Amino acid sequence: MKTLFWLPMVVCALVVTAMAGDFTGKSPDGKLAFGSKNEKELYVWFADRPNEKALVFREDAVFVQTAVISPDNNWIAVEHGGSSLGHTVAFFRRVKGLEFQQAGGGEKDPDPVEQAGSLALLSIGIKENTLDHSYLHPIAWSADSKWLTVSLGAKGKANGKIVTVADWRSRYNPLSHELKTLKSNPGKVEVSGN
Repeated sequence: MKTLFWLPMVVCALVVTAMAGDFTGKSPDGKLAFGSKNEKELYVWFADRPNEKALVFREDAVFVQTAVISPDNNWIAVEHGGSSLGHTVAFFRRVKGLEFQQAGGGEKDPDPVEQAGSLALLSIGIKENTLDHSYLHPIAWSADSKWLTVSLGAKGKANGKIVTVADWRSRYNPLSHELKTLKSNPGKVEVSGN
């Protein structure tokens, strides 16, 4: 009898754990809301109409990690990736209503995580990006919605030494693909022995 009592509680705990990766959030002005489903899809909706959702991003091979909407509600930055694959950021620009279209992301467009890694290494004089397991996280949009502050965490080797990047921040422009170092950077890039 005691086993039957605990069984529903165990099943409920497993269901909650399985959904732990999903998230929701709102734009800075609260007009738009977003949420992930099954860690594979990102939806957006008007906050006052939660039953009218539009799919912004779907990816079966990697996981949706988080998202950040710009102050003007015209951009959504979506962090996606997997634990051993690393994470990057994809940008979606508003076309109209709840319709968003991916900006860039083509073969000729630079990958923001690669750009951030190159810039971080260049800050300590390393000219070639040898980082792997790189994780780029969106932090916050600028007030004018033109730049997204991103944080990079990565590891790699250069000249036989181990390079570690921790919370190294820069600003990325999704239209020009330009990346700028923050003047006051809370992160660091360190080189240590083998």
